[in-house]
Amino acid sequence: MTNHLLNAAVWGDSYDIYNTADALGFKTNSFHHAVLSPTQRLSEDFLVNSRLRRHDPELNNSIEMYLEDAGVSMISLLGNEDMHANQCLSLPESIPLHLEVGAALVRRRSARQYTGDKISCSVLATIIRSAMGVTASAEITLEDESQVRLHFRSIPSSGGLYPLDLYIVVIHVQGINPGIYRYLPKQDQLIKVADQDSIPGILDACSVSDDSINCSRANALFLLSGQAWRCMRKYGNRGMRFLFQECGAIAQNINLAVTALGLGSVECGGFYDDEVNKLLKLDGVFNAFLHAIVVGVSE
Repeated sequence: MTNHLLNAAVWGDSYDIYNTADALGFKTNSFHHAVLSPTQRLSEDFLVNSRLRRHDPELNNSIEMYLEDAGVSMISLLGNEDMHANQCLSLPESIPLHLEVGAALVRRRSARQYTGDKISCSVLATIIRSAMGVTASAEITLEDESQVRLHFRSIPSSGGLYPLDLYIVVIHVQGINPGIYRYLPKQDQLIKVADQDSIPGILDACSVSDDSINCSRANALFLLSGQAWRCMRKYGNRGMRFLFQECGAIAQNINLAVTALGLGSVECGGFYDDEVNKLLKLDGVFNAFLHAIVVGVSE
């Protein structure tokens, strides 16, 4: 049997909702969608339950609490971590990005094949700060005349809650030992999460073959994780939408910075979540891996 006929046979068996008794057990997403009952559609349920509706005093009160002194003080403390100095790696100065936004938007393309040539630590720092670096700060005076400082980043964040973390799998970067690092925006530093021995596990967690996306010869993988509760305790179920929106904003910043630097990148949704969560030491629910961007010197 030819591959064409085999694929057609599997497709027909999986899609025909009227002859499931003889099914092979292989079901496409189209089949699953066709036979789901109204009570099983989790994706649609999410959209329905995260709608904004009029006259919702619980939501309004939850949001107003964040505008009071206690809420503002809490936001000012986000990102504060007591890390021992020798655990962190300070980043060098960034490289100026001279390419206009319009030109970067036009030039951006998905690059899947990389040379394996190393990039400098300054180039990596530029991409990281473009993704979610602190760009400004402001002093806020509270009712008791005390002051707190709020920090603003390169990406918009609903309520300034910044529920996402950026992990960088360093593979081919001058001046940084290969391994997995997490970026601390307030400190503008990297903290090591895992050594070089963890990189094969991350690469193996990618469901896409190395021939399709050459992760092993990329310079770095940018992995985003999110703490949905940080948004949801203010915005309820709608906070989950904001989490994904912010994830997309960070990914876009990375892609545009990469383009301006003359490198290549590609979005990759093909990582096995459970395996990545384990390697990043995340619980997968309250803090979970969400998305990946592969960056490298493109062929």
